[in-house]
Amino acid sequence: KTILIRFGQLKMAIGRNKRIRSAKLVLTLSGPTQPKLRSVGQVLAPWGDGPARTLSAMLTGGDTPVPAPRWASSWRNRRAGPNAIAWNMAGCAGPADVARITGAAQVSVNQDTIAITGLEKAVQAQYDRWWENNGFALNFENNCEFFSGDAGFARPRLVLEVEDLPVPTGPDLSVAYITRTPAYERYDARDADTVK
Repeated sequence: KTILIRFGQLKMAIGRNKRIRSAKLVLTLSGPTQPKLRSVGQVLAPWGDGPARTLSAMLTGGDTPVPAPRWASSWRNRRAGPNAIAWNMAGCAGPADVARITGAAQVSVNQDTIAITGLEKAVQAQYDRWWENNGFALNFENNCEFFSGDAGFARPRLVLEVEDLPVPTGPDLSVAYITRTPAYERYDARDADTVK
């Protein structure tokens, strides 16, 4: 009932000096159940993509649990495998795992598609501080299925309306000289004409 999703590289996708005016997440249903959104949160800790074979393992049956691949997220861990890193609370539900986004709401676009609106401030924060962009946690009241980013079509979309900000004025930083001390001896080229 909790789905994690992340859209990285926002600054590369939409360019620099932008303000997010509106943001909505569009998801396409791959199952028959109409979803009922409980909450949307901004994930506060890094996590790894989950296994792509989960659905195939469920469909083939079998009682043997399938271990999550190394560094993939699971219900208990944000990074699974040896030396796993656990969520603060299972299911990405702890206060150090997710911060709730107030104002986020589900809107039905049509029978097969929903949109989650009210994400402007969260996306702006992800755009401004890309190193803290860990995506969203979508929590639903019921079990529901959506096409993922690995699907051939109907992938999740983050639809943004942006505006240009004034170009910043004033000083800018440029690197004029870099040195390493101590330098690697093997890179010392002072005697290159006499030493092989």
